[in-house]
Amino acid sequence: MKPVLVVNSGSSSVKYQLIDLETQTATKSGLIERVTDHKLAFAEMLEQLGDAKPIAVGHRVVHGGPNFGEPKLVTPEVLGEIEELSELAPLHNPGNALGIKAAISAYPELPQVAVFDTAFHQTMPVSSYRYAIDAELQDKYRIRRYGFHGTSHAF
Repeated sequence: MKPVLVVNSGSSSVKYQLIDLETQTATKSGLIERVTDHKLAFAEMLEQLGDAKPIAVGHRVVHGGPNFGEPKLVTPEVLGEIEELSELAPLHNPGNALGIKAAISAYPELPQVAVFDTAFHQTMPVSSYRYAIDAELQDKYRIRRYGFHGTSHAF
């Protein structure tokens, strides 16, 4: 069995699934609600997972801004960008980043991969994502249509 832990660390909940890559099935899943401390929620999730030994951790990140059009291996730079993008998704990206940090703390030896909800929509042509406003302002404030729920659309 080659399990990958998939985590959706949101603003007030942590959802997870342990997916066996060989069979493409979830072997464990859970939901932790009313989260106020993502590190504690992650510890609770680890307790629920028991002896499971994932080979990697995938993280759903709501907003990837204009720079993330595909999943990325989490590095300090990528994590920093996710945190900077919190101004574009203030309810979601902070929780996403806290979940990534908790996973790195729990599994420092494992690859951590961020999958961005906005990535699917990076394929839109410029004419579809630009607004009819000053281009300099659009670029300065990163104003554009991003599109969300891209992981569902791609699936």
